Amino acid sequence: MTASICLEMNNVKSAIAMLNNNNNKTPTDTQTKFYKVVARPTQLYGSETWVTTTRDMTRLEAAEMRFLRSVKGYTRLNKIRSEVIRKELEMSGIQDVRYKQTKLDQLS
Repeated sequence: MTASICLEMNNVKSAIAMLNNNNNKTPTDTQTKFYKVVARPTQLYGSETWVTTTRDMTRLEAAEMRFLRSVKGYTRLNKIRSEVIRKELEMSGIQDVRYKQTKLDQLS
């Protein structure tokens, strides 16, 4: 189970690395759209079947925040809270997205 999460996170890391190589040229809104359309679904692929532990969700959130900080140009040394960065980029957390996804799956 955790091996599949690691594999998904590595796929996202490689995609983000390609985007970060052109970070100065790529607008912030394009980077956030890329994350919403490509990176987040890649991370959550197959998550309906996962029994996620707290550790797994923490790792997914950490990967998400690593990307969002790089989009805004912040580092962890800036000590800006995750909620503030998400609000600036108008993004919800990955945990919220997964919760909505499971609720929609239960309704259908």
